[in-house]
Amino acid sequence: MEFRDAISHNAHSMVKLHMMMPGDFLAVCTAGAYGFVQSSNYNSRPRAPEVLVEGGSYRIIRTRETLQDLVRGETL
Repeated sequence: MEFRDAISHNAHSMVKLHMMMPGDFLAVCTAGAYGFVQSSNYNSRPRAPEVLVEGGSYRIIRTRETLQDLVRGETL
């Protein structure tokens, strides 16, 4: 399985994950430009949620953006 940048123009693989299976979760602890702070809505992609993990528990600290979030403030 390969982990790819969702909007990569050259379709490069960021990481090859041989032990992962569909349905598994992947924690990216340091995301750099792929984190929320540097994220954008390029190609009308909603920003991903942010999840805080502490020990064996987790909570969503920023929800995934919706289509309504993307078009808020736009007029025709």
